[in-house]
Amino acid sequence: MSNTNYSSDKFRNNPQSLREILERIMAILTELNTRYRDLILKPDKNLKEGWVNERTVRYTLEITRPTLLKLIESNKIPYTKLEDSYLFREEDIKILLESNYINSKQK
Repeated sequence: MSNTNYSSDKFRNNPQSLREILERIMAILTELNTRYRDLILKPDKNLKEGWVNERTVRYTLEITRPTLLKLIESNKIPYTKLEDSYLFREEDIKILLESNYINSKQK
């Protein structure tokens, strides 16, 4: 095992190096986010057009699985259940979003 010294002195003396490292990290994170989003939102070839799985709904609404289950249990979001999987119509998700839209100008 090496005794590498992770002193911040080299960054303190060269803030450009730290900035470059941070910029590279941000670029990598941005790329990972894009790839993850594309993977999550990739249409499931096994689903009929117009239907989405729960993973896509959770990502789109930016909610957790427990929150989605609360929406389902409270009948706030229509769904189809096949065995342990929930499926949703894209149109129902759009309706849910529109029905909860709050126009700040109307307040």
